[in-house]
Amino acid sequence: MKLAAYSHAGERRLGVLVEGGIVLLPPEIGQLSEVIARGAAGLAAVHAAIVGREPVAFDPGRLLAPLDRLRRDILCTGWNYWDHFEEGRGRREGQEVERPAHPTFFTKGPDVLIGPNDAIAYDGELSAKWDYEVEVALIIGRDGRNIPEEQALDHVFGYCLANDVSQRDLQRAHGGQWLKGKSIDGTMPLGPWITTADEVDPTNIDIACVLNGETMQAANTSMMAFPISRLIAEMSAGMTLRAGDLILTGTPAGVGNARTPPLFLKAGDEMLLRSSVLGEMRNRLVETDLHSPVLAIDAAAAGQAATMPRNLADAFREVLIQTGDLDWAEKSLAGLSQKMLWRDDKTGASIALIKFEKGVGVPNAHAHASNQFMYCLSGRYRYIPTGTTLVPGSFYWNPVGSVHGPTVADETTIFLEIYDGPHYPVQPPWYTDPEDAR
Repeated sequence: MKLAAYSHAGERRLGVLVEGGIVLLPPEIGQLSEVIARGAAGLAAVHAAIVGREPVAFDPGRLLAPLDRLRRDILCTGWNYWDHFEEGRGRREGQEVERPAHPTFFTKGPDVLIGPNDAIAYDGELSAKWDYEVEVALIIGRDGRNIPEEQALDHVFGYCLANDVSQRDLQRAHGGQWLKGKSIDGTMPLGPWITTADEVDPTNIDIACVLNGETMQAANTSMMAFPISRLIAEMSAGMTLRAGDLILTGTPAGVGNARTPPLFLKAGDEMLLRSSVLGEMRNRLVETDLHSPVLAIDAAAAGQAATMPRNLADAFREVLIQTGDLDWAEKSLAGLSQKMLWRDDKTGASIALIKFEKGVGVPNAHAHASNQFMYCLSGRYRYIPTGTTLVPGSFYWNPVGSVHGPTVADETTIFLEIYDGPHYPVQPPWYTDPEDAR
């Protein structure tokens, strides 16, 4: 089974790829991390949920990073293909070692994670030696410590591809510890989906990295120095592996740092990672300011970036919010909830996702204190006096002071709502919480 995180109607949904499209699972199934945490019962629930559901058309551009959250650092393996170990001889800048008798482990910070089509953040001021590394990644499906090698694969939930984009100068600059040169924000694509372990022979997975149309790496997991079962057994010695842990298993020969002359990545480069077993993902490096100070970003309650000091305003150019990662916040009108994406507390202007449950609406005629714009993503939402109806793709504008309503959602409806100023001139009677009327 191929489990994918998919953007649909403004929400992050878990889906199963099937012939003819992707079956979107009901929200109560949860995200992939929740399915994994429930073990065999989680997979059984997925199998039951797809029965009788019709697939929707599959658009690879809507794929998201398959894991929605990581409980700790990404666990990684170095030098796990001997051809890669040998190609690096004399190029490790004073950190030369002999062939290791055991797997080499290190970690990456969790903020590296991006999706299979997302832009890779690139900053030439932060590092001058950006490199690519195609790898097989696995997700642990069962907790375990001191796992015997012969039982190790029983603890794997599934497999996917990862690009361990690395900064070689940073990797060598910190006492031989690789963490810093492997943990730059927004630099590790993961995906395109998770193929469950029952459909994969981990000893025979082909992988390749194609840079700007030229194949740079091509190998098979049969060439690994230490097989995946050995990696799990040694990593779990005295150390508990948890369901949901993400493990990278090493990269083969062909990295840019080992070429003559060395070949390092630059803004605009496009990388295609592919496998006949695990799928493919395509990412482009995009110029990003990763070196300027960012002192505080708080996206907690409202899913918005905190105001930054004036001297940092130019450095902070973009905010990316995965709306599927935000919880719906219930408003004081029963059946109405929102995901606030942005709000200017000085002017009252805002951008939010709004959800009306079926049968719920604004009960009275009313006017707004600013222009209201709505773009319908899903459902059916009707203005009762005029019959004006929003369906997916509808754009609606209600000018400031114009009376409309009451309304009703004929189906559960989600739309993107924008106000260019305060929402209401006074608190309307259907809200008991004044915050809801802002």
